Amino acid sequence: MVHVNGEELYNRLVDRGLIRQATSLEIPHQLFIYCGFDATAKSFHIGSMIVMQVLRIAKMYGHKVFCVLGSTTTLVGDPTWKNKTRPMLSPDEVKQNSQKLKEQLIRIVNPDLILDNSDWLDMGLVSFLRNVAPFFSVNQLISLDTFYNRLQNQDHLSLLELLYPCLQAYDFEYLRKNYGCNVQLGGSDQLANITQGLQYIDKVNPGTDCDVLGMVAELLLNSNGEKMGKTSDCAIYLDEELTSVYDFWQFFRSIDDSDVKGMFLRLTQMPLVDIEHLLGNYNSAKKILADMITTMVHGAEKAQQARAKSEAIFERSDYTQLDLIKLRGGLALDHVLYQIKAYNSIGEAKRIIQGGGVQVNGVKNIDQNYILASGVYVISCGKYRFYKVQID
Repeated sequence: MVHVNGEELYNRLVDRGLIRQATSLEIPHQLFIYCGFDATAKSFHIGSMIVMQVLRIAKMYGHKVFCVLGSTTTLVGDPTWKNKTRPMLSPDEVKQNSQKLKEQLIRIVNPDLILDNSDWLDMGLVSFLRNVAPFFSVNQLISLDTFYNRLQNQDHLSLLELLYPCLQAYDFEYLRKNYGCNVQLGGSDQLANITQGLQYIDKVNPGTDCDVLGMVAELLLNSNGEKMGKTSDCAIYLDEELTSVYDFWQFFRSIDDSDVKGMFLRLTQMPLVDIEHLLGNYNSAKKILADMITTMVHGAEKAQQARAKSEAIFERSDYTQLDLIKLRGGLALDHVLYQIKAYNSIGEAKRIIQGGGVQVNGVKNIDQNYILASGVYVISCGKYRFYKVQID
């Protein structure tokens, strides 16, 4: 393992478009970097891969990497940039989600340690109110954009949500004190919460230079500045039960040419000179990109299978490679598209059909009320998604 000091690592991460900023440019030589993940779903989506990539690279260059599952903070609910209170999950849901996320973190990041903040945030209410809460200013909290916007719009803001940054701040101090963590990593939307943690650490350790900082990662954006990871409003998940390995591979195979270089920089560790060489043939480059990222998430064998399936469908029109989806009864096309999960709603399916974005057995401009009688149909949604449906 080649060790790269903290400052050089930071510069490399910035150069690859992974880090937006740090709260201090005095970067420690040795990083003990952690990132927290609330268990709001049972899978990460590809937007989460930016911070995962930062952690992977940090570990590759000899720094200590910690992942923290936020079982307790999930029960509170992060209000950051939400215009209404998040739906509350049950403890059982959070526990199940945490286990799923832990498996993905082990497979993709392989951190030095995975912790869960339920191990230290399960303190009594009076203990929290006396020992933690006094270090936070309500005046300052409600001036944060997230809370200020809610108040200006007269949207509901619960006391529970107001306490969320305090709990995240306590996480940072606990991890600094017990595990030596000196860097908190988060998405760009987490800067305010990270800053609260830095201020809390300063207040509870007066006269001490704790040498801690925050780093915020860039969002996964395309060349037009739009968030990536969404296709027809469906997130591209890392769990193959939610997004098939084939659909995952195909997503990267089908990105715009203008996004290829950025995706190589942010989601692989390929040297820039090698990336530039690949850009002479975008079709080939996209396949290599899809292979690399799918291998990282799902393994080489499944990546190879996804590529073979894609090449059979798109290069040889071999639709036998498509999985057969069986449905009962004569159904309108918009209902079929919803049932096979091509789109999130019947209304969305109607809009896409009306816009000419759907073909059935190679025929487009079909009415959304078109009934699919008994038989087998190959349905294409856009240029890159194909489904084989059998109506019984």
